[in-house]
Amino acid sequence: GDEDGDEDGAGEKASTTRVRGALHDFDPDSDSVETFQLLEFHAGSFVMVLQWDEPAFSISGPPGCRVDLDMVLEDALTGEVIAWSAEDNVGIDPLEMVTIDVPEGEVVKAKLRILQRTSVGEQRAPSTIKYVFYSVSPFDITTFSTYSGTLYGHLQAAGALTVGAVWSVRTPRFGVNPPRLEPFSAHGGVTIKFDITGNPMSIVPPKPDLCATNSLPTSFFGFKAPNSNIHEFVGTSAAAAQAA
Repeated sequence: GDEDGDEDGAGEKASTTRVRGALHDFDPDSDSVETFQLLEFHAGSFVMVLQWDEPAFSISGPPGCRVDLDMVLEDALTGEVIAWSAEDNVGIDPLEMVTIDVPEGEVVKAKLRILQRTSVGEQRAPSTIKYVFYSVSPFDITTFSTYSGTLYGHLQAAGALTVGAVWSVRTPRFGVNPPRLEPFSAHGGVTIKFDITGNPMSIVPPKPDLCATNSLPTSFFGFKAPNSNIHEFVGTSAAAAQAA
C-alpha cells in the first residue's frame, strides 16, 4: 500500500507493551479517523518492509532520517500482537521490517497500525509512506488498498531495462491489449523522492520498459504440472530470458 498521512490526522494515541506513538490515519479524506488497515494472510511466510519519504543515511550520509515510524500487526479478533518493528530510525534509514509465518491450513486476519514516535526539529509527519510485501503466498489488503506500484531500487534506474512478466494468453495475440502483468510481477508508477545526496526530487520512471511471456516450457527446469512431462520456467526471471 502507498499511503498519505499528516500529523493532524494522526492525533489518536496507541500503546502496546512494545510500541507507542501517534497513529496514522488510513483514511484522511473522511470525517472519521481510521487507525488501522485490515490484512488477510494465508498459509506461508511473509516479509513486510515499511519506508517513508525521508533521506537514508546508508545512501546520503548524515543527517539521515528525522522521523521515527513504527508498525504493529495485531490479530483482528483478539487484539494480540502478531508482529512489530520499532527501530529507532532517527539518524539512520527510514525503514521498518517484520516477518509473519502462517501455518498450513490457517488464515490470519490482522490489523496494521503505523505509529509516529519521534520527529526532529520542525519536521512534520511524512507526506508519503509505503510498504511492500515479499511472498509467494496469497494475502489480501481488505481495507484502504491503494493498488500502488512496487518497483524499487535498481529496477527504477534510467539505464536499466526492466522486464515485466505476462502469461501468453493475456497478450494482444489473445485479445488482451495492453498485456496484463502477472500478479507476482511488480508494477511501476513509483516516485523517486530523493537524489543520491538526499536532496528532494520527484521523478516517476516509466517502468517496466517492456513485458515478455513467462511459463516457458523446458526439458528439465522449473515447475512440473501433475501428469505432465513438461517443465515450466515461471517468473520474471523467465520473462527476462525470453526478452533477451
